Amino acid sequence: MRNLINLIRDFQYWRQLSIIVIPVVIILIIAYVYFFIFTVTNTSLSENQRLLTVTKGDLVNDVSVNGKLVYAETQVLKFTSTNGKVADVYVDEGTTVKAGQKLAIIDSETIANLEKIVTEAKISVRNAEESLENTKTPYTALQLASAKYDVASAKLALDVDTQSLEDLTSPSPQTLAQLQHSISLAEKNLETDQENLDNLQNPSLLSIAQATELVESSKKQVEKLESELQDIKSTSLTQIKLINQKNMAITNAQLALDSAQEELTLLEKTPTIVTLENDIELATTKLQNQKTESAATIKNLENQIEDHILTSLDVSTSTYVNKFDGWLGLDISGETTLSPTQIITNKKIDLDSLFNKTNQKELIGQRPSADDPATPWNEITLYLWLAFSPFKIIGTCETNPSNLNTNKGFVTKCVSWELDQAWEQLKNSRETHESLLLKKDKTIVNLDQTTKTLQDELDKKILHKETLQSGGDLLLKQKQLQVSIAKSNLAQAQQDLLDTEAAMKDTGYLITQINRAKANHIEAKNALAELTLKPNQTEIQHLKNKVQLSKENLESAKENLESAKSPDLLTKASKQAKIEKSSENVKSKEESLKDLIEIDALAIQLKEKAFQVAQEKLKTAEDNLKGATITSPIDGIISRVNIEKDQQINANTNAFTIINPRSIELVGAIDEIDILFINPDSRAFITIEALPDTIIKGMVSYISSTSETQAGVVTYPVKITLEIPENLTLSQGLSGVAQIIIREEKDSILIPIQSLGGSMQTPTVLLYKDNVITEQPITLGISDDFWTVVTSGLKEGDQIVMDVIGTDTSSGSNFRAIGGISGGRSFGGGGRPSSR
Repeated sequence: MRNLINLIRDFQYWRQLSIIVIPVVIILIIAYVYFFIFTVTNTSLSENQRLLTVTKGDLVNDVSVNGKLVYAETQVLKFTSTNGKVADVYVDEGTTVKAGQKLAIIDSETIANLEKIVTEAKISVRNAEESLENTKTPYTALQLASAKYDVASAKLALDVDTQSLEDLTSPSPQTLAQLQHSISLAEKNLETDQENLDNLQNPSLLSIAQATELVESSKKQVEKLESELQDIKSTSLTQIKLINQKNMAITNAQLALDSAQEELTLLEKTPTIVTLENDIELATTKLQNQKTESAATIKNLENQIEDHILTSLDVSTSTYVNKFDGWLGLDISGETTLSPTQIITNKKIDLDSLFNKTNQKELIGQRPSADDPATPWNEITLYLWLAFSPFKIIGTCETNPSNLNTNKGFVTKCVSWELDQAWEQLKNSRETHESLLLKKDKTIVNLDQTTKTLQDELDKKILHKETLQSGGDLLLKQKQLQVSIAKSNLAQAQQDLLDTEAAMKDTGYLITQINRAKANHIEAKNALAELTLKPNQTEIQHLKNKVQLSKENLESAKENLESAKSPDLLTKASKQAKIEKSSENVKSKEESLKDLIEIDALAIQLKEKAFQVAQEKLKTAEDNLKGATITSPIDGIISRVNIEKDQQINANTNAFTIINPRSIELVGAIDEIDILFINPDSRAFITIEALPDTIIKGMVSYISSTSETQAGVVTYPVKITLEIPENLTLSQGLSGVAQIIIREEKDSILIPIQSLGGSMQTPTVLLYKDNVITEQPITLGISDDFWTVVTSGLKEGDQIVMDVIGTDTSSGSNFRAIGGISGGRSFGGGGRPSSR
């Protein structure tokens, strides 16, 4: 029973275990079956399947264009001048010409008329320019200087009148002090003269006492001198000191006299007011004439400088620039301050090497049609010199190249010599220009100094006049008195010195002094005696006259002071009226100057338009003259000649047709489906039917914006410019085919479109790895009719399974739609792409 129970328990355990294990096993079996059925195919390939190793290569999408060759650069040349007759034709049809080469010329009579028109147009331009300048500056320098001088003179007169009124109404403290001093001096003189008269008529006790004192003092002087006579021999040192004191006194007296004399001389030279006014007028005229002459002199110098610039400096500069342009095709218009050596060194040009035909064989053989921007010189200019110059050309030389003309029939030209000669001419012109500028500056300084000197003289005369008007007579008397006193002091000092020196040499001097003192003593006693006698009537009358004169002088001084403090109303009104008149004169002169300087804007605008019209007419005339000769605009071939010698022509006559054989285009049309894939500058490869083995590079240069329709087919015209090799010559009209590159992938994973499977959204391939075939998702790029680019999902060296042509597998059937979309229509370039 126990065993049965255990058996039943074991059975239940296994039953429970089976409930868990069996479902797990079933799931594993289902997963295994699903994996092998749905993801892993039979490792063996069917009869219609092949293994393909993935490689890299280049895939190009292009479009073909059929067309014909045409010359891209064709020009019709005409005479652009007026009607005339052909004088000569220098080329025929088929002639190869160079740019700038003369092709034909019109008759000399027509050219002469055109030259006359050019000359007349130049004169019109010059006249219009002068008229414009005259309108901008409607005054001469002399007129402007004169107007400015008139304004300055009027302002100066106003200042003088204003100052005169101010001096009248508000005299300066110095003027009042001077007038007060004149009164004090007149009072003192009157007091002295009156005292002398009173003493003469009625000598006072004081005068008698003074006379008595003088008698006593003269007596004492005699006694003193007699005492000095006794001590003279023992007092030599004292005498020397005394002489020094006397010398010092003379020096001081001389200085005082010189100062007083100088002031007196200045006042004495002052003429009368009338004379001063004449002098002022004369000085004013002289100053004005000087300013006028200065302005004329400066204008003359400016004209000389301008003439030199036009006739020498500009010509020398132009010659210097043209030499570099003519020899090297080099524009140095911004470097004319540099010498040829500096320019050539800066630009690293070797003239000897550059003009050596042996070194330039390659350039001569290439016959360049364009300048190389990498070099400072112009290759076309250099080529023309080397290939066509009738001269023997050397780059550098030390002497005049005429000394080198040793080869018979050849003239030697030296590039460096001609450049240096042009430079020397330019330097000389500049030195002359600088000399003229320096001369002008020096002349202006000298003229300004002369003008300043004349102005200073005028100012001094005006000052003298004003001084004379404000009390000059009284001041003159004061200075005369000061000179008299100074002379007296000097004479006394000189006499004292002589007396002292004489005393040192001879004791007789003191004896003389004693005798003189005794004489003075006698004279004093006589004067004392005269005081007690009846006075002389003549002397009394003389002193009375002096007293009366002193009174008049005092009254005059007081009147002058009173007039300064309280001016006369009539005088004041007169000066105010004069100021108003001067103010009006200033305004008038300033308005005249303003009218002279102001410019009429409308008149200037009109003159500017006239100047522009004259310039345009000149340009037209010059173009017509230039158009009287036809020159080749390019290097090319004359394809048609429509004129002959002596033929009558006009401006509409087509003379020549010129083509550039090196500029050729293939003209064709592209289907509207392909036009959106083409861009200007798209690369192309052209094959000419006449040259099937030659492939020429090209580039799309033109795509028409409008379409053309023929038989229901819409196309767009295009042009492709060919890059023609140097050794190849093509003719217009040849047929060719251009392959225009629209897309390309280089060094990319490439597989046949036939190997694709999956869906449109998720393309796949069958990847064969380790004998197992799996479905591998991939990402596609561009494609053609056979190949497609794989951008991800495969790598070089992988193996894929591909159905051979004729299969109908589900994968192949599924991808036919994908192939039709991503691969698109054929863009040409079919076949196996290049691979590595």
